[in-house]
Amino acid sequence: MKRFPVLADRRREPECPHDVPWAMLEPHERQAQRNHQQTLEELADRGGLDPSEMMRVLEDRKWDHNFDAKKDLESLIAAVKAFESGILSPVAGGEGVGE
Repeated sequence: MKRFPVLADRRREPECPHDVPWAMLEPHERQAQRNHQQTLEELADRGGLDPSEMMRVLEDRKWDHNFDAKKDLESLIAAVKAFESGILSPVAGGEGVGE
């Protein structure tokens, strides 16, 4: 299964996943492009996204600097577990959300 890298300081955040299923992010590629002006492939080649950036993409929200890194990491871990257990399926983001 193709994976997408997660950027993190693992000394401070050892529980942060090293990567997430690509299929989890793929339906939200348009939001990733809005937020970072790069495709998922380009972002992955540059090392990925940090948990806060990734949650904005997964939630189809535009990037801002008002975030709670700890909460975003917890949300990302929960989303990955739900996705990998089949509880959360990939759902395409809403049109116009996060623009």
